[in-house]
Amino acid sequence: MTDATTPMMRQYRRVKGDLPEGVILFFRLGDFYEMFFEDAQQAAPLLDIALTRRNGVPMCGVPAHSLDGYVARLVRAGRKVAICDQVEDPALAKGIVRRELARIVTPGTATESAMLEADRHNYLAGIQRIKGGLWGTALLDLSTGRFLVESAPGLPALADILKRAQPVECVAPAGLKEDAEFRRVTAGLPGMQVTAVDDWTFEYETARDLLIRHFGVHSLEGYGCEGQADVVGAAGAVLYYVKESLRHAVNHIRRLERVQVSDGLILDEATCANLDLVRPRSGGRVAGLLDVLDVTRTAMGARLMRDWLVRPPAVLETIRARHDAVEQFIRARALLNSLRDALAEVRDLERLIARIGGVGGNARDVLAIGQSLRSLPGIRDQVAGNPAARIRELAEAVTPEPELVELVGRAIVDEPPLSVKDGGMIRAGYHTELDALRKAASEGRQWLAEYQVAEQARTGIKTLKVRHNRVFGFYIEVSKGQAGQVPPEYLRKQTLVNAERFTTPELKTYEARILGAQEKAVALELELLTAVREAIVQRTGTIQATAAALAELDVLAALADRALALGYTRPVITTGDVLRIRGGRHPVVEQMPDAERFVPNDTDLNGSDRQIMIITGPNMAGKSTYIRQVALIAIMAHMGSFVPADSVEIGLLDRVFTRVG
Repeated sequence: MTDATTPMMRQYRRVKGDLPEGVILFFRLGDFYEMFFEDAQQAAPLLDIALTRRNGVPMCGVPAHSLDGYVARLVRAGRKVAICDQVEDPALAKGIVRRELARIVTPGTATESAMLEADRHNYLAGIQRIKGGLWGTALLDLSTGRFLVESAPGLPALADILKRAQPVECVAPAGLKEDAEFRRVTAGLPGMQVTAVDDWTFEYETARDLLIRHFGVHSLEGYGCEGQADVVGAAGAVLYYVKESLRHAVNHIRRLERVQVSDGLILDEATCANLDLVRPRSGGRVAGLLDVLDVTRTAMGARLMRDWLVRPPAVLETIRARHDAVEQFIRARALLNSLRDALAEVRDLERLIARIGGVGGNARDVLAIGQSLRSLPGIRDQVAGNPAARIRELAEAVTPEPELVELVGRAIVDEPPLSVKDGGMIRAGYHTELDALRKAASEGRQWLAEYQVAEQARTGIKTLKVRHNRVFGFYIEVSKGQAGQVPPEYLRKQTLVNAERFTTPELKTYEARILGAQEKAVALELELLTAVREAIVQRTGTIQATAAALAELDVLAALADRALALGYTRPVITTGDVLRIRGGRHPVVEQMPDAERFVPNDTDLNGSDRQIMIITGPNMAGKSTYIRQVALIAIMAHMGSFVPADSVEIGLLDRVFTRVG
């Protein structure tokens, strides 16, 4: 029987045949994930591992304990990876071990830390075009559960949405993928992989039904989407792709946010690029405004800071509430420093709760979320009753979880292992049965040590060793030169070049006792960890709300820190048409290394008699810097930041146009 016709290979071909084209299959075989045929030929050079052949079949493999790192390398290379796991104990299997497809990982559905940038959302986009030229977009960050929808009235607006969000993957109807207009938009996003899916997943009724069942509501009215075929179709198609096609857990996706164009300051693609607001995903040498402002202490805050900068609000009440909060932090410097120190102890709650609710959460994630939740009472107490209304609202949204903190502290050891399958995660004293199993295994190991000493004395073989490996279990190893001295009751197990391996009836008895206790202990630990994870998952919605509040507190505190450190002042935002800046400075240029002292500039414009300024001067005189400076100050004022100027008065804006250079 050739490898190609073995039961295992038939099982492999059956799983592989159910996958979409182009997906590389990681097939679990014992302690390795193996790849075969064209998958092996494509993956081996990308992973820098050896490509071998068995009976003419190309193959390569990676250790199971290193799975995440290898998958991350393929995903970063733009590939999709399917993971097929063993779903029964090989020792108990009758015939071939049963295996099932666990999930498919794509650039837009990665949740493991090794595949993500902590300070950026990892968006999967859904895009469709309906009659009248209206485009519907949906953006899902599976790693955090954030789910947004937005309408685009035309191609330029669609391009602006995508450039702002920088999704790494996009699903679109099969017929749209080759559309000339759509391809012009995607050509400007080389880092975005486009995946064609069935057109019917975008149909309104199908998508609406899926969304209603997922969120457990009677209609989408509460999300502002009922009857809007463009965004409902896009959102439904994205959810179907993630949940049904790729088999990812989606229970942590708890809400759908409708983005309204009128609520934000519109910054088109060219404006963002000309002003260097943020660095592109591909990197770049030019420092941007985000590099100056982002001194947040949490990954959640860093992502929110980016969101505020590329989509500042255009609602007066929101802007003033943020300015009030920043001002209160500036007035209370001791509180500001203490709060920022406390926030630094908080891990990425958004992504931790997503992993724990999915398939990737391990004991380290559980411990991290417990340690982060321990900081909540102190943070809430610091900001409760603050004079700024927005800070008080955020304090109320921070919900301490003392029961979860206590549970995690009792259950999980201080330094848990990365793997959940080898034990060592649960603290001694947490579970009586587990303690008993561990004691039995420990006593067995002590017996083995004593048995080795006794056998050395009885046989006179001083080099005799009692050892263990996964293949042969426990055995007695004797060097070749002393093999003739072994007693007749020793039973040979294996012959090596320089040694012989034996067993005895007594050793076999204790082997079964020790390994049985160890295996039961490891299985019980996994059950106990799963129970702790479930307790955390039950609080997903509350923890997500707390994470959102902490992220905003982090951004506001960071903006206050920048205002103090860099000499920023509070802008005055009005409903008028005045743009008046006294002593304005370019926030990025003045922070460049080795830069000369920046010379402040004034600006005085309004909607009646000073609508236009004409700036003249020789090359390199600073004309472009001045133009960018005015735009950046306006954007900073709208996002809620203080600004680099002596004084600023700005009428509420709805859009910034910039074409410089």
